[in-house]
Formats: sequence, C-alpha cells, structure tokens
Amino acid sequence: MGGGYISCGEFMGEDKSGSAISGVLRDMATMLSPAEGAAFQKHVAGPVLEAMHRGEQEIEIPPAAASLLLGPLARYHTHLDATLGHPHPYDAPELDRKRGMDMTEAKWGEGLGWQFYCTHDLLRACEVSQKTGAAIVLHFD
Repeated sequence: MGGGYISCGEFMGEDKSGSAISGVLRDMATMLSPAEGAAFQKHVAGPVLEAMHRGEQEIEIPPAAASLLLGPLARYHTHLDATLGHPHPYDAPELDRKRGMDMTEAKWGEGLGWQFYCTHDLLRACEVSQKTGAAIVLHFD
C-alpha cells in the first residue's frame, strides 16, 4: 500500500507519515482565525490540496509557505496530542484501528492518530525549512 512521505533538506520523515496531509490541512484550517485561515488557504492548503487533486506525486511547500504553516501546525499538533492522550507519534496510527476505523481511510486523513503521526514529521520539516531555507517536499507513491 502506497503512502505519502515528508522531507526537507537532510530530514526524511518516517514511513508514510505524509499520508494524512489532506486531513491535517482540512481539519487544522477549522481552528484558525478568519485572517489566518485566509492566508493559510491561499498559500499553503489550497496549493497543496490542488496539486494532490491533480495527482501530482511530488509537491513542494516553499519556505515562505512553511513559515505560514509552522504556527498553526504546532497548535494543531498540540491539540491532537491532548485529544489522543499523549501517544508516541509512531504508535498513534494504531489508535485509529482501536477506534474501529477503516485503516485506509484513517491513513489518508480521516484518522486523528494518522494525523498526529503526520503533524509530528511535518513540524520537524517546517523547523528544518526555517533553519535552512529549503522547501518541504511531499512525495506520494
């Protein structure tokens, strides 16, 4: 079963950690103020989701967009951490299975455990982008 991968510069996320990115971008947007949400949609979520919809296998998030992503993503990651009971990120997808979710749907963004796994590596990629000026790359197979 394929998945999504996150990288930035020398950083390479864990196996398939980028798979839930569409759910992360969708659900994170609901927690933003109108002004923050508009910028987030225009510069981050919109371009990424449109590229995914077109079936692109490699999508870049430029450093400027990664800067807009970092704050909201950190808040959403903290929210998921508390909601899920502070699991280890690598164990979080199993929480979706325990909730009885279809694991394919969970992996592709519906599962909060998969989203937590994704936000963990996406945050690390954002931090690398801030330090190095490199774009974040999402790759799907």
